[in-house]
This record gives sequence, structure tokens and C-alpha cells, in this order.
Amino acid sequence: MQRAACWLRFGHFDQAIGAFERELSRLPVVHRRDRGRYLARLASAYAAIGNHAQASATAAEARAVARATGSKRILPLLAR
Repeated sequence: MQRAACWLRFGHFDQAIGAFERELSRLPVVHRRDRGRYLARLASAYAAIGNHAQASATAAEARAVARATGSKRILPLLAR
């Protein structure tokens, strides 16, 4: 996930998307807050490449995790 976050930060959005998707599929379901944070970052990567439909769907999933867990760290990531 750290590698994916670095790809995102440096503007390598396709690599970030691939890494986030791969690692999210491996993340245990008990890590709900982490999943929400990484989904928010994945949504940002989708938006950056212009895939607005996927960005919106992924952001909605991250928002649902934020609401369910009470996480205060996920929503600011979506605001970006």
C-alpha cells in the first residue's frame, strides 16, 4: 500500500491504481478503516486519470466505510 501511495503522490496514477487494486484484494476484511483510507486514495487516482464513474463508485465505498467505522481520517482524503 505504501508503494501505491507513493505512485499516487508522484503522479504515476496507472501504477497506483494497479497497486491499490491488487493490495486491496489481499487486505483482510477486519482492516476496515485501512480499507476505507486506501479506497479514498484509489478514488483519487481514478479521478486523476479522468475515470470519473469509477472514482465516484470507489469514493462512495470509502464514504460508507467512514460512516460505518466512525473514521475521521477517510473523509478528508475524499475532500482532496
